[in-house]
Amino acid sequence: MPRYSYYCEACETTSSMFHPISAVVEECPLCLKTEFFYKLVSKPSYKNKTEVKKEPKEKVEEHIRSAREELKQQIKDLKNEDIVE
Repeated sequence: MPRYSYYCEACETTSSMFHPISAVVEECPLCLKTEFFYKLVSKPSYKNKTEVKKEPKEKVEEHIRSAREELKQQIKDLKNEDIVE
């Protein structure tokens, strides 16, 4: 399965994804925005099947870690708002 690189101007990140040639990716996997998400021109690379099976689990774990950190920050912000008022 080929790997494609994408760039999101909204969150300023570069993402690599493995998907079939016919698949269309229209939104950033991190911030879910569509209007600033572009496919980069690059040479496709391939992975064997065992490596592809590991990738979704790693992405889910990374997303969970990121969501937890964001939640912690939001809780801190809410506590600070209560103190200020």
